[in-house]
Parts: sequence; structure tokens; C-alpha cells
Amino acid sequence: FMDWREEETQPSDRLSLLDRFEKRLQTFFQPQANQTRGLRCLCLTNLAFALFYFFAGRLGLLFSIPDGHPSPLWLPSGVALGAVMLMGTRVIPGIWLGAFFVNLSSSLLWSQPVGSFDLVMSGIGVSTGACLAAAIGATLIKRSVGNRHPLERVGDVFCLLGLGGIVGCLVSAFAGTATVCLSGTVPWSRFGETITTWWLGDATGVFVVTPLSFVWTTTTQAKLEERRFECLSCFGLTGLLSYLTFIESPTLPLGLVLTPFMLQPFILWAAVRTGSRGAIIAMVITSMIAVWGTVHTEGPFSWIVRADKLLMLDVFLGMNVLTALCMSATVIERHQAESSLWKANNQLEQHVLHRTEQLNHAIAQLKSEITERQQIQTQLAERGIHLRSILESVPVCVKLLAQDGTLLEMNAA
Repeated sequence: FMDWREEETQPSDRLSLLDRFEKRLQTFFQPQANQTRGLRCLCLTNLAFALFYFFAGRLGLLFSIPDGHPSPLWLPSGVALGAVMLMGTRVIPGIWLGAFFVNLSSSLLWSQPVGSFDLVMSGIGVSTGACLAAAIGATLIKRSVGNRHPLERVGDVFCLLGLGGIVGCLVSAFAGTATVCLSGTVPWSRFGETITTWWLGDATGVFVVTPLSFVWTTTTQAKLEERRFECLSCFGLTGLLSYLTFIESPTLPLGLVLTPFMLQPFILWAAVRTGSRGAIIAMVITSMIAVWGTVHTEGPFSWIVRADKLLMLDVFLGMNVLTALCMSATVIERHQAESSLWKANNQLEQHVLHRTEQLNHAIAQLKSEITERQQIQTQLAERGIHLRSILESVPVCVKLLAQDGTLLEMNAA
């Protein structure tokens, strides 16, 4: 670290050498300290995200059917996709760890008991599929959307939900279904039904949770604060109508019944008046109540068989989310177009004012030049008259000749 070739040094010199030695020690160990701190931060981030993923998975398991069907609303799939898009691939270890422990904890929900080895292998396969789905979906969305916000254009909304929810979740659905069938947890005869429900549950989780992660991390709360009473009224009426539709199902006068499609005006109300954030909040309320009511009670889809009932529920939720997000994106595009139009109008007005000022300045200069020329012409005319009077008063002959000898002026004498 130091050059100790100097054998004789004064005490003050020794102090300075010790200070330099300490500074060089700090310089040498600083990169290692930064690397250690970065590794510790990365580990804590993944651990915290694994816990969050685990609790989201436990919440998603509340919506699963007790006889081994996947949950029709799998919240961790949306959490994982949103985390990878917002935080990058460094959270993938946390996703894998959380998915692994969620799969282990959900083993009690399956009807057939399995061995510990099969259970571990099943957890590895399901967690790997969840990581691949989040990574592939985030990569496809970023290549299509770029650095734009995915909820501010209608085309970007289709890319987010289509690539992340429909295409990406096929990976996790296939990997998870194949894993649980290979482990013996689910018989191969139910492969088609299981992969369909798994895929729809993951896709619905992406539809509901991923936009929620974007609007609560990258969007301002101006509209919600400005229209607080309207937002509370909209969310309250949406929750009440969802509860009456999917859980209570009361009989109205004249034999009328509440249908799920009666919720669409309230969701569109939230999308138009409060933007994408209000639309997602309304959809989260509707989705939670709808899934709970469909799984644990009869609900409005009780006339359909169980597998088709889950399919109908996921289609209903997906279409409502797509409609709400497209409507809010359309409103945002309209506001952006109006803002661009006002900006262009202001720029045009400023340009016109600037050109008008330049034109007025040029006109003023032209008038000044005309006035100066008129004054010069007047002065020349006066001087000509004065010269003429002088020539006429001289008693001798006076001639004014040009350089070429041409006679210009001559008096009477």
C-alpha cells in the first residue's frame, strides 16, 4: 500500500504517512464495501419480494376451488410481471423463492397426497414456469411498448394485456400443469381442464394486478384527490352492486335479477372520470367479490357447469378490464391531443406576434427612411433655388458645366 523506502522520518512526517496509509486502505476496501452493500441490498430486496409474493399467493389460494383446481384469479402472476417490468430481472430470484414456498404451502389443497421428493420437484417446476412467464412477458412488452407508459395508449394496453397476460401466461400454465401431472398431484385426464383454468387464472391476475402496479407507482393522484367524493361514490356503488350480484343475488320486483354486465357502466364511469387508476381500483373491487362469490357461493353463473363457470368468470373479468383500460387510455390520448393542440396554438400565436412585431418594426424603419428622403429632397430643392438666385444676381456670365463639358446652368448675363 505504501512505499516504506524512507528509513529516517520526522514525527510529523510519520503522522502524514499514517494518514495516507489509512486513506489508501479506505480506497482499497471501498469497492468491496460497495459490492457487499449492493449484494446485501439485492438479497434483502429479493427476500422482501418473496414474502410479498408468498402473501399474494396465499391470498390467491383463497379463491381456489377445494378439489384441486387452480385459482381463477392468481394474483402473484400480475405481481411478478409488474415487478420485472418496473424493477428488472434482479427480482426473479425472489419470484422463484416465493412461488416455490407458495406451491409447498398449497399442497394441502390437492386431493391426492404426494411424496416429499415429488412435492419439491413440483415446486421447482411451478416456480420456474412463473419466472419464465414474467421474464418472457416483460421482454415482449418492453420490445413492443419501449419506454412509454403501457396504459396511456390503446395499442400499448393491448400489448400489455395480450403479450403479458395471454402469451406469457401460457408458459407458466403449461409448465405448472405438466409438473403437477408428472408428480401425480393431478391426473393426466384433467390436463386440458387444468391448463385452461391455470392459464385463465394467471392471465386474469395479470389483467388485474399488473396495471394496478403501474398506476400506483407511475401515475399522479391528482384526479382522485380533486374528485374524492365522486371516487368514493363510484367505488362504493361498484362494490355494493358487485356484492348484490355475485353473493346475495336478490330477486328484484317483476322477477328481474342482477346480471354481471350491469357493472359495466360503473366501471366506465370510473375509467372516464378518474382515469386508469380509478378504473383499476373499481376492477379490483369487482374482481375480488366476483371470484369469491363464484367460487364459494352460487353466483350469477350457477346455471353453468363448474369448469365453464370459471371460464365465463375469467372472460367476464378480462373483458371488463380490457374495456376499462382502453376507455381510460382513450381519455388520456384525448387529453394529450388537446394539450398538444393548445401547445401548438400557443406556439403559433407567439410566432404570429413575433412576426407581427418584426413587420411593424420594418414598417416603422421604412417610414423613417421615406421621411428622411423627403427631407433630403426638400433641402435639395431649396438649395437649388438658392443657387439659382445667386447665379442670376451675378453681373458677369457664369456657366455650370459637367465633367464631360455639358452645359448645366447659365445665368442671363
